[in-house]
Amino acid sequence: MSISKLSRRKHDWPDRAPAPGYEVEAPASLDELDFRPQPMVGWYSPKELFVAGFRAVVSAIFGSYADKREIESLLAEGEWHDYSEYFKRHGEIWIDYVADLGDGWHPTYTIARLLALDRLAFADDGTGVETVDDASVVTERGRILVMGGDQVYPTASLDEYRNRLTGPYRCALPFVGEEDHAPHLFTVPGNHDWYDGLTSFFQLFCHRRWIGGWKTQQNRSYFALKIDERLWLWGIDIQLSANIDQPQLDYFETIASEMPANSNIILCTAEPSWAYVEMNTWQERNRARRERQKELEYKNLGHLQSSVTQKYGHRIAVALAGDAHTYARYESDDGGAQRIVSGGGGASQFPSHDMPEALELPEKYGGERYRRRGLFPDEKTSRRLANLSVLFPFFRLNWSFSAFMGAFYLLLAWVIQSVSKISAAEETTLLDNLAASFDVAAFVRVLAHSPGSVTFLVVLLFGFIAFSGFKSAPKKILHGVAHTLAHVALFLCLLYAFAQINLGLVGLDVDEWRQVLLFGVEMLTFGGFLGGFVFGVYLWFSNRFLRLHEDEILLCQSDPDYKHFLRLKVSKDGTIAVYPVGVPKVAGETGWALDPVARAVAGWSLQTDASGGTAWFEPADGPIQPRARLIEEPITVALDARPSGKVE
Repeated sequence: MSISKLSRRKHDWPDRAPAPGYEVEAPASLDELDFRPQPMVGWYSPKELFVAGFRAVVSAIFGSYADKREIESLLAEGEWHDYSEYFKRHGEIWIDYVADLGDGWHPTYTIARLLALDRLAFADDGTGVETVDDASVVTERGRILVMGGDQVYPTASLDEYRNRLTGPYRCALPFVGEEDHAPHLFTVPGNHDWYDGLTSFFQLFCHRRWIGGWKTQQNRSYFALKIDERLWLWGIDIQLSANIDQPQLDYFETIASEMPANSNIILCTAEPSWAYVEMNTWQERNRARRERQKELEYKNLGHLQSSVTQKYGHRIAVALAGDAHTYARYESDDGGAQRIVSGGGGASQFPSHDMPEALELPEKYGGERYRRRGLFPDEKTSRRLANLSVLFPFFRLNWSFSAFMGAFYLLLAWVIQSVSKISAAEETTLLDNLAASFDVAAFVRVLAHSPGSVTFLVVLLFGFIAFSGFKSAPKKILHGVAHTLAHVALFLCLLYAFAQINLGLVGLDVDEWRQVLLFGVEMLTFGGFLGGFVFGVYLWFSNRFLRLHEDEILLCQSDPDYKHFLRLKVSKDGTIAVYPVGVPKVAGETGWALDPVARAVAGWSLQTDASGGTAWFEPADGPIQPRARLIEEPITVALDARPSGKVE
């Protein structure tokens, strides 16, 4: 198949671009939006854990049987997007990249607002400034915006996309007027986008619709953009880590076969497999088995490299991925290529200190070596944030989990106390024994006569074993047992403390209704609080000393801060400049003010009465630009494969 058999879509941004074909009215207040701004996802909510876990299991089981990529290759004509004439005419093109973005309103809108600015400028020290006159570095809004995966959390649906993604982005850039150039939007689906089989993803991103002032362009879940004769941007779809489908491989191979030799590629993928080859295989000590694990971890990108890019002599100059919600930049040993983890568009943080310092890709796929050169937040800050996980029950979004633990303890206590009343092993109830002394033996004897209590503990044990981050079965079991014993010890201490207070200090009878009520309140409150605390200590200890739970250690905090995105400038001098833009503290803590210009035209058609697609909301405590800063000095990638240097 020839590239001429694929449909070419030419993009050149004429001097007068058409405005969106619909009217957008500014709201009078945040309460009048046609969507609901959402808080950060509470990942430890029992409901959220169940729903997300259920959908993940269903997707894993049925995903390969309902792979829409095969169907889309039949229904949608294969096409590639040509921006080379625009690039030739202007001598440069700006491209924005953001990933893991559809979460809470404050971080999502903060990043969207910064992406929407015509210019984003920085002073000598890298801090954001309001005016270009005060800047030493000036960046432009991307003519192309690439969303790199997980556009919505926790699971994909049209309602979640509207509330967590399209709503905030429409507020940030409601439209682009006739005097402006509408930026184009391309999206790579991540695992959360795949949880409904890409049904919502296709409706939003594959029908050339407007999302605020950005217009979607693709008709499949993967795409290719020609920037210059020897530079392309590819977005690939790895579908829940499944193999890349054959039509997608054929699509990229067709393009690669007709690219000039030694061309360069900016590769966008939903997962940073180059980092996961180290992070997901470190527990294997046997070198041969670890190498095989690395090959499995890297199979998708490795297969693409070996069967497409390397086959035709092309080079992945820059690889971009989200999924890990942090910033980590890796540079090849020869300085000629960059691989960047950039998942800071809005979701809860990933501990940057858990990112490997060096990468060694599988020998089967070239064995390239990379060194970590940039990190955000820095290791010290990341470790400090991880230490806060011991405060698990104090974080508002964890209250339901703590309440669940308190209810679990209360139900277990109810069963054990009831059994102790009728058990031949005890002359008095368990609480009566504990009111006299810390009688662990009595607790064990009651358990021996209570299959129901043992069943509760076995369920807890298997849950904690499954939750353990170890891959080795013996270590996983031992880790889960230790975690379970910590909760059992806490439960016994709570029984003893409440027996001493209620039966001893207060002098209530064990069966008196006031004692039963008091015990229930005590177990729900103190039991829930301390159960959450034990869980937080478990997360902290496991991450700090065992290198486990890197995904979970910061999820409990749902911290909106330390977000970021990438801004790339491709220049006619044969370089790509990468500007990593970080936001240590997102906006919204003091509220949002309706923008004065938007307020002036509230109720009017912004399509005809406002200019520049003015954002609807600004931080109540001042302009948003100073919140941004350059994470590190802009990095240059030389497209002729010379070692990279710094932008002057």
